[in-house]
Order: sequence, then C-alpha cells, then structure tokens
Amino acid sequence: RMRGDYRPGRREGSESATQSGGAERSCDSKRAKSAARSGDSPKSKRSGRLSPALAEFNESLRWMWNRTVVRVLLICACLLNLGWAGMMMSVTLGLASRGVAPALIGLLATALGCGALAGAVVAAKVVARVPSGVLIVAGFLLCAGVVALVPFLPGLGWIGAMYALMGLIIPAVNAAVLG
Repeated sequence: RMRGDYRPGRREGSESATQSGGAERSCDSKRAKSAARSGDSPKSKRSGRLSPALAEFNESLRWMWNRTVVRVLLICACLLNLGWAGMMMSVTLGLASRGVAPALIGLLATALGCGALAGAVVAAKVVARVPSGVLIVAGFLLCAGVVALVPFLPGLGWIGAMYALMGLIIPAVNAAVLG
C-alpha cells in the first residue's frame, strides 16, 4: 500500500501522508493503479527530480545557450572540429578503399600531427597578435579551402602537405574560439 504524495516536487512525508482521511487514501490508491496500468510507477521516478550532476549539466547548457557570443563560439568550435574530423575520416577511408598501404595513410596522420604540434607552439603568439574574429574567419576559410582541395590533389605528398597546413591552422583557431 502506497503512502504519501509521489508527485514531482513533493516529499514522501508530506502533509497528505500524515492525514488520515479515507478520501486521500483512495485518491492515492487510484493514482497508483492508474500509474501501474500505464507502466509508470511513482516509485521508479525518484520523486521526479534530476540527479545533481544532470541538473548542473542542464543549467550549464542553459547558461551557454542564453549568451549569444558563447553560443556562436560553441557552434563554430563544433563545426570546425566536426568538419576536420569528417574530412580526415573520408580521406582515410577513400585511400584505404583504393588500396593505399596503411603505413602511408599513417604517414599522412603523422604530417597532420607534426603540423598540429607546430601550430600549438605558435598558437598563443598568433592569438595575441591577430584579433580573434579575423583569426576565426580566416582559419575557417583556409580550412575550407584545404578541405576543398584535398580530393583533387595528385599524390599523397600533396595531401600530406595540406594535412600539415591544416594542423598549423587548427590550434590557433581553437585557441581563438575557446579562449
């Protein structure tokens, strides 16, 4: 037999649980039967509250979404990194389907990594000298140009050079976007 008020925001020991009125008990009983029929047991809802970690996560998302600059920068960072990863994956799969040796595909990733390391070394200086808006727009345009060129390049050496160039660009743009 259920006792108490299991609606969201109410605690188990609320005033309705302490009342001894028969009408209240029959109403609770009807709610429990209705919930049991629908497969939505009041006990399984944990009083309708979110866990503290999930509540904080939701609050942080609301905070970010309510600030236009942060929202735009977040979307830009996601698009840049998603586009970069998508291009890498499609080129890798395309080369593998053409029978290119895995070691050569790995060398392309190495070129990208070397470019990214060099870009990370100079990213702070670039961000300090170039306005963030200019750096973000220029970085996006350069990355878009590189991504557009990759399918038409004649050999793996050229693709490796473009990967290294993208590796140089991405750290500075990420630093400008993410602060």
